[in-house]
Amino acid sequence: MNYPSPAYSVAPAVAGTKLGVSKIIIIIVGVIIGAFVVLGAIGIALGVGLGVGLTRHNDDFSSSALSAPTVTCNTTDQYCGCPSTTPTFSARIINGHTATTSSWPWMVYLTIGSRTCSGFLVTEQHVITAANCVYGVDKSTIIAYISITQISDTSDVVIRNITNVTIPAGYSSSSNVNDIAILKLGQYVTLSSNIALCCIDANSSSPAVGENGVIAGWGETSLISGPSNSLRQAVVQVQSPSTCGLSSTSSSQFCAGYGAISTCPTDNGGPFMTSSNTSWTCSGVITGGSSTCYTHGTYTRVSSFFDDIINAISQ
Repeated sequence: MNYPSPAYSVAPAVAGTKLGVSKIIIIIVGVIIGAFVVLGAIGIALGVGLGVGLTRHNDDFSSSALSAPTVTCNTTDQYCGCPSTTPTFSARIINGHTATTSSWPWMVYLTIGSRTCSGFLVTEQHVITAANCVYGVDKSTIIAYISITQISDTSDVVIRNITNVTIPAGYSSSSNVNDIAILKLGQYVTLSSNIALCCIDANSSSPAVGENGVIAGWGETSLISGPSNSLRQAVVQVQSPSTCGLSSTSSSQFCAGYGAISTCPTDNGGPFMTSSNTSWTCSGVITGGSSTCYTHGTYTRVSSFFDDIINAISQ
């Protein structure tokens, strides 16, 4: 039987350099398909890259982790730095992990107008935080939430207003020098298993380069999120001052971090905790005042302001 010639044959080119219409169509289609393949590959690459980036900063995944300081204390014998619930630590390092309820009973969540920061109790009426959190603000806008682990759970929270803010002379909002503040609560709090005090001391050599410490706060878990609903903790290590761009003679500040672990804005004012005299001692204050979350952080050395703290407490 005779069949018509296949319809897919290409007509010969006409005179000159003109191509047949069918061949032109095939070339155009090929170019379009090729463009889509290239764009698709680029899109996949960008998507994977962004996804990995967010995963690395938002998710806890296993890697080599620093050892937390060892603290063995007895709540019946020690006035400060001894939680009734022993802190637990994970082998996960990115962004740390959620803290066990009441394991850091001196932690304070602060709201300053529309801003939030962290802080810690050092007496039944005084909280230490970062000066950059409260500098130049009306103290009536500061509210302290005590005995809190999750921001969304206020069932057992003790709320206090602030009647006085003490910031050491020489505080610089541009360089974060002397970035520490002492807040006086409007009323005393009653110490309990959920509310306790962190120790402070005048040891000017603490913490030392290479020493591990624990940081805690409600800071963002990424730059595109709000404050963490749960109190989070991580183990970091004191680094050389130059790592944070600090002068080697800057005794009132130190640098700390570990891998991708660092602090975010809402962590400001929270403690850097080390082991001293079998107690947890708040030897540093998370400062920095930075909008970044993934670089080593700057801390204020508490011992440098021990006299300022004692004077504020005695008023």
